[in-house]
Amino acid sequence: MTISRRGFVAGAALAAGGLGLLGFEGTPAQAAARPVTVKYGPSELDIYVPGRSAGRPVLVYVHGGGWIVGNRGDVYSIPDFAARLGLILVSVDYRKLPSTSVPWQAKDVAAAINWVRSNIARYGGDPAKMIVLGYSAGAHLAALTVLDGRAGPVAGLICHDVGTYDIAALNRFYDGSMPLLFRNAFPKAKQWDRLSPANAIGKAAIPPVLVTWSDVKHHPAMSAVFIEKLRSAGASVETYDGSRQYSHRDIIRAIAPGAGGVSKAIEGFIAAHV
Repeated sequence: MTISRRGFVAGAALAAGGLGLLGFEGTPAQAAARPVTVKYGPSELDIYVPGRSAGRPVLVYVHGGGWIVGNRGDVYSIPDFAARLGLILVSVDYRKLPSTSVPWQAKDVAAAINWVRSNIARYGGDPAKMIVLGYSAGAHLAALTVLDGRAGPVAGLICHDVGTYDIAALNRFYDGSMPLLFRNAFPKAKQWDRLSPANAIGKAAIPPVLVTWSDVKHHPAMSAVFIEKLRSAGASVETYDGSRQYSHRDIIRAIAPGAGGVSKAIEGFIAAHV
């Protein structure tokens, strides 16, 4: 299913009625509560709980930052977006380069998602209704760990604007000379296959997936490679082409309460799968 930038009628209907039918609908003006910070394994995560009802759907957010910078506080308007929909939001930290490596970052993200599954009921969440949203480098880590099974089963996966789905293919797109950011993150070519989410497809059950992309060079093409591999494996895949609408920075800031465009697409995807 392809989601047009011009509208998301079906998703709008789901967002308006789907979460409300579950009894977790927020109000347009609802703001997120202050988060509770919890230690998991090597790092920490923040839990935003919008109310006292039990069995709420859960949105796990994995931030970006080029595998080097960023932290769980880089949530933009996502807490208010989640609160409006009655979702518990969990924003996770993971260790950064150069003090660690991408394989260890993936282990951190998998550990965080598994922690949420085991513990979120204590905060009113339903672990069976867990959507994972990763942005940029966080989308790479989220996709890798969900698709290879280390993160365990989830209700849905949102890959929000990243190009490193197939690292060898990305290197070819750059004529064998990837930018320094990618060379630093993936210095060993022998590891590219096992660090590529596209190559993890089929290792575990594939949840419904939403793939979005901005105007960043090669993101549309790399997203197409990933989408084709998912669909060839029988996955349910929705897409949102933001390449004529958003920069890389804009596409994450666009997720906001009551917003249209990619935010409405994400809202509809969540409503359809929890």
